[in-house]
Amino acid sequence: MTQTENKEFQKKERINTGDIEHTKKIAKKHMTVRIPKGITEAIEDFLVTEQAAKMGFDSKADVVTAAVRRLLTEYGYYEFQSKTEQIKESISHNEK
Repeated sequence: MTQTENKEFQKKERINTGDIEHTKKIAKKHMTVRIPKGITEAIEDFLVTEQAAKMGFDSKADVVTAAVRRLLTEYGYYEFQSKTEQIKESISHNEK
């Protein structure tokens, strides 16, 4: 392997290693869940509607996350705070 080829190889390895590290960071925040194909198709149909666009949904993950968050909040298993609410709470906590 020539010196130039070696440098190119090392450069590619750094890029690939960086991609792996990035993927590991994302994996810590997310996980994969399988859902029935019929639900997936319904979500895809919904995503092309004006209503979905108005609600800010542009991916299946957005719709599923919102639906699960809503269900768990309704049954008292999850408390969602918007970024604005988190900031307000942090400010009021710091003022005490």
